[in-house]
Amino acid sequence: MQHYGLDIEMEFLENFADQLDTIEEKSQECTPQFELVRQHVKEWSKMCAKSFQSKSDELSSICEIHDDINQHINEIKDSFLEINEELNIPNPSSKTIVAKIFKLKVLIQDLQKNLEQCKAEISYTEKENIDLASKIKELEQVISRKRENHDSEEHTCMII
Repeated sequence: MQHYGLDIEMEFLENFADQLDTIEEKSQECTPQFELVRQHVKEWSKMCAKSFQSKSDELSSICEIHDDINQHINEIKDSFLEINEELNIPNPSSKTIVAKIFKLKVLIQDLQKNLEQCKAEISYTEKENIDLASKIKELEQVISRKRENHDSEEHTCMII
């Protein structure tokens, strides 16, 4: 009787050892794949970090341009007020009015340049945002595929 119980325990230990060997083999097979995925994710993470830093820099640049545009708009308003004041004088000086109109024209041209620069920055940022979203989606798909592959593999182990 004792011998029979010992046989059952030995059989159990052999089965258990076989299961551990199988798990170890599968683990060794999966390790390079997981390492590859880990490296891939690490590279994507670095790339995303750089992209997000770039986005932050671009937004700062756009905010600076926006501030410049607001300043130019205020200068244009002031220029219009100066011209109106000059026109309200009984005998306005044509040279002064022409000089102020020329100044206004320069301010408007500068404003147009800033608006074009802002538009270009926004277009560039939108393009990069689309690229970044595409890369993030691709990374999510890679992770999802690896997760599905990992979940579909059988990992059995009987522990008592």
